Formats: sequence, C-alpha cells, structure tokens
Amino acid sequence: TLAPDRIKMLESLGFRWSVSPNSAWEKRYQELCQYRDVHHHCNVPKRWAQNPPLGPWVHKQRQEYKNRNLSTDRIKMLE
Repeated sequence: TLAPDRIKMLESLGFRWSVSPNSAWEKRYQELCQYRDVHHHCNVPKRWAQNPPLGPWVHKQRQEYKNRNLSTDRIKMLE
C-alpha cells in the first residue's frame, strides 16, 4: 500500500484513482463529433492519417451495432 504522504502527493497532481471504463469510448465519440463537424459525415477512412485510431473505432462501432452488441445509449449517441 502507498504511504499517506505519497497518496497526497499524487492527489495534488490531479491523479485519478479510478478511470471510467467508458472514458476511452467517450474520447473517440468526441473525436467523431469533431470529424463530423468538419467533414459533414461520419465515414471516417479506416486509415485516416490525422487520427489513425478513429477509423478502426468507427468500423468497430458499426460491427458492434450489426451484431447487436452496442448499448441503446451508445446507439442513440451515434445516430
């Protein structure tokens, strides 16, 4: 376990002890929204040089939707 003084040092830096499992998804979602704002569509190329992870993420969301593995909340956000 960490000593209390080390805990305080980490917390003073803004250290978060738990990370939301949705935070990565939400980050990509925000990136997709920015892409849509610029390009007026969500057809991100699979190998988009400006943000290489975004294209595969969009593809995965479409696959999850087709396989009925995407939550209704996420479907609503992406529609």
